[in-house]
Amino acid sequence: MVQLEEVEDAELDQAQPGPVGDDYDSDDFVDTDSELSDDEIISSGPPAESITDRLLALRDILPPRYRRALSSTLSSTLSATKTGAWWGGKGLWVLTTGAVMLSVPFAVCMVEEQQIMEQEREMKAQEGAREVLVPGVGAGPGAAGSGL
Repeated sequence: MVQLEEVEDAELDQAQPGPVGDDYDSDDFVDTDSELSDDEIISSGPPAESITDRLLALRDILPPRYRRALSSTLSSTLSATKTGAWWGGKGLWVLTTGAVMLSVPFAVCMVEEQQIMEQEREMKAQEGAREVLVPGVGAGPGAAGSGL
């Protein structure tokens, strides 16, 4: 069985060095190294910190092992995102240019085909109107004078 024994440190019991004596009064102490007076410190309030400063201060909360793991995870995620965005952009470019190269000639052909079909309808409508106005014009040879 293990027996524990408390060992006291002799240095902890010694008095701390500093100004000691009858003529020393803590109220008489003046800090000559300070550039700001007490009034300036109180009136200025806490030092201005940005949100970035505060977030960077939070990194000390995590142990170095977890910080390294988090950093490598974020780094690899960022790298994968950049690579995916790069390949996605290239793929989108290929699809877009391919669609334009195929769809523009197709659209031009469709418009030409519609124009040709519209002209054919107009020609048929004109032939029908001629037959109504002048009967026998479109009947063929010998149809009008075959009664003799």
